[in-house]
Amino acid sequence: MKKLLYVIASALVAVLTTSGMAYAASPEIFVAHRGFGGDAQIKYRVAEHSLAAYDLAIQKADANIYVDLDAQWSAGSDDMMDMHDRSISRTTNGSGNVDQLSMSYMLGRSMEIVGIDDNNNGDPDNLPYGPPSIKQSLDFLKNKTINGEPVKIDIEMKGDLWTKTNVSRLKTVLVNRGLFSDRVMVHSFSLTPLRYAKELGFTNIGYVAPSDGPVPSVDTVKAVGNNVLIKHTLMTQAVADQFNNAGIKIWIWTADEPSEYDKAIDYQVYALITDDLVEAQDYLAQEGVL
Repeated sequence: MKKLLYVIASALVAVLTTSGMAYAASPEIFVAHRGFGGDAQIKYRVAEHSLAAYDLAIQKADANIYVDLDAQWSAGSDDMMDMHDRSISRTTNGSGNVDQLSMSYMLGRSMEIVGIDDNNNGDPDNLPYGPPSIKQSLDFLKNKTINGEPVKIDIEMKGDLWTKTNVSRLKTVLVNRGLFSDRVMVHSFSLTPLRYAKELGFTNIGYVAPSDGPVPSVDTVKAVGNNVLIKHTLMTQAVADQFNNAGIKIWIWTADEPSEYDKAIDYQVYALITDDLVEAQDYLAQEGVL
């Protein structure tokens, strides 16, 4: 009975696709966080922010998804790495900070997953692939489809090097790949690069609320974009109503437990960001929301 109303609502608003049932109204879409992040890396034997993780997420998706990238400028701002941490030491066999390293050094490292030591040498095992640049990730994803629909991409602008010039350079990278469109959502915890993105003509922009709050006002979000990314611990009915009533899309992050998935359903969020796409899909299907 817990989700009876949502089951009924889902039946009314669900849209048929050529391959079956699409996502219902809430959430409308999943976001494969880092491809597969957290413990899901160990479960599926793929490193976060790797082309292998992105490929597996696309294979496992029941309907269209966003694939989540993290863009950081390398030393000299010559290119962007697709890397979550400022340091590369957790996810590769290299060391140092992205903004102090060359692209050639970082691209030459092997990726690792903390928690995997199949050869029992006391260290994370090296995987047979390395970390990608943002250009490599975009080239890999640009022609990917699910049920005939282009896979969506979201890019977090990470670090302190997002000047207007560098936001413009990201725009050029997207334009050159036919990706400067609503298919790509850019977001940041900082309002400054989002203002630059809006000035430069990006149309799908999201503000990430601080993990410990406060939740931004509708006016703050609308000044820079049309999406708000909120940690699940900050989600309440009042927060959801404020943004839903204003027509701002809510992305809840990072949902990895049933109680967190329930928030995505109950608060009618647009997107559910999750480390384990397969588990999240299965749960919402069991609840009758897919």
